Amino acid sequence: NYSWNSLTVDTYEDGVRDKELSASSGFDNSTYNGQNWTEAYPGWLFIDSDALSNNNGNGQLPDFRSCLTLIPPSEHIITQMAQGRYQADSEFTVADRRDFIRSLSTAHLAAPSNIPEHWLGFTCIGITVISTDDLQVLQTDYPQRWDALQTALKTGGVLVVYDEAEADSQPVADTVRKAFTNDTLGNWRDPSSVYGHAIPRNVIPSDYNNNFLQRTGIDSIRHRPEEEDRFYTDDDGNSIVPKDPAASFVTASYVGGHVVSVQGDPFAEPPYYWDWILREVGSENWQWHRRNGFSTVRNNVRFWDWMIPGVGAAPVGPFVILITLFVIVIGPVNYFWLQHWKRLYLILFTVPLGAGLVTIALLTYSILHDGLGTRIRIRSFTSLTADNEMTAWSRQTYYAGLAPSDGMTFDQNTAVFVVDPDPYDAPKEREFDWVDSQRLGNGYLRSRVLSQFATMTTKPQSTEFSIQVIQEDGRVRLINQSRVTLTHVVCKGLDGKTYYGESIPPNITGELNANATADVLMNGLLQENRPAAPEGFRGSGGRWGRRRYYGNYSMDEGTAMPSFETSVMERQIGRISKLANEPNGVFFAITDETPASIDVGVKGGQHEAGFHVIHGLVQPLEAAEKN
Repeated sequence: NYSWNSLTVDTYEDGVRDKELSASSGFDNSTYNGQNWTEAYPGWLFIDSDALSNNNGNGQLPDFRSCLTLIPPSEHIITQMAQGRYQADSEFTVADRRDFIRSLSTAHLAAPSNIPEHWLGFTCIGITVISTDDLQVLQTDYPQRWDALQTALKTGGVLVVYDEAEADSQPVADTVRKAFTNDTLGNWRDPSSVYGHAIPRNVIPSDYNNNFLQRTGIDSIRHRPEEEDRFYTDDDGNSIVPKDPAASFVTASYVGGHVVSVQGDPFAEPPYYWDWILREVGSENWQWHRRNGFSTVRNNVRFWDWMIPGVGAAPVGPFVILITLFVIVIGPVNYFWLQHWKRLYLILFTVPLGAGLVTIALLTYSILHDGLGTRIRIRSFTSLTADNEMTAWSRQTYYAGLAPSDGMTFDQNTAVFVVDPDPYDAPKEREFDWVDSQRLGNGYLRSRVLSQFATMTTKPQSTEFSIQVIQEDGRVRLINQSRVTLTHVVCKGLDGKTYYGESIPPNITGELNANATADVLMNGLLQENRPAAPEGFRGSGGRWGRRRYYGNYSMDEGTAMPSFETSVMERQIGRISKLANEPNGVFFAITDETPASIDVGVKGGQHEAGFHVIHGLVQPLEAAEKN
């Protein structure tokens, strides 16, 4: 262990440090090179009622190796697989499987009674796996925990539900749909990718390291080529041709997340079956840094494309004016009057005094121009779902001329992540208070420094934020109760036609008129408001994701740099440009005012240059009257 591979947690109660709840501990990085944590591996959560069992027999816990070997979270799993996937189950007991999971840093095994009761506890998880039996236990006996898992899934991630029964038994997809008590779960889709792309070792092309991973769809994960031998050869070293799997699966979207329904036992399939599932849902949904759009260990070069306009810009105009006046006054004017008064020796004092006054004037102008308050720029996407809830993602940039003394305050139901341009140069100490609310203190928002955050929240719709689009025959009306002016609204009606409206103030019912080219207009607005650094700006991305004074220790070197373009929020916003692919009965509204669905850390700040997209469903008149 190195001294920097450690974590210290200090817990205070009533201002007194609680020794029992405070600790400092080193940890193993669990990577091939042992120097830097990798974000390429997903966080796995396996929910199984036998997780707490002391039974050492076999068959009560699945053999997790078939999926975890595909993306090994540590060297330990390679040792476990040394004898191959064909090791007899009797040699890998329930106790072995439980210990195996416990030894991994990115996988966790928990009983339904032990998963988090609040959805924020799932934000580090990329893939959750549960059987239909345990899903019913979770839904019936622990409804609060099941609600928390559903809420977390709305913000992103993947839920895999399977049934070990035969393929002709009760369809898993039906069981899953019944478990989701609302109409938010999308339609089931068959896999669009081809099974068996993970080819045997003896036919892997010579350019394996360059394009094999891209071809399989897992483009941000380093496989060791020698591991392929263990997956696709038998005990005698003969190549195994992938056979058609016994288990089948379908996928469905769930707001920002995805649900996979497997008819059969995926753990009985070879590793390339899991490769098929992961390729189908896409790494942008199960890799944390791709799902959220930023990294906690590598440079976030896209930090600089969402700056507050004017902040940090050099006062070129005032500088030119002041320096011109300075040259004229301190030169010929100063010389003429001092000579006229026969005090020419005072030029030794008037020149530095004038330079000082000009410098003070420039500094004063800069401070007054940026202000002493807090300026905020927010980009967001809000989804109004059929269960009368709203799920919102946002990217928030703050600039405080003078940081608020009480810091930032968010609701406890909001997930808040700090986006640092260079995580290694970020403040090493940050203070937060999570008693009655989520208060972020020292280290989060500093004076005269750009601070950026990514947030996710989900909560019930309220009278403070409600938008209804109602269609009756060929007439489409929008009732705006969002307290913001909707500058542009596009709707794909229940009849499949495109409707458009603009400049609809709050507390007003506006008409949306048929407009076949409205999607083109909205796509233009999307392009105009795409995040971009100011012209001529050059960010601090010169280290290319490496640590200062160090060589390349990053296991993720060579993979795609973190980008908000892959985040759930940006992918949801991008749906505006693909209106033809949307189902009938949806609308998208754009506003430059921050809606009530977004939790803002500093109340009373100056909001500017925002871009907010609101998505919802079109209701027929009969359904709207019932609501």
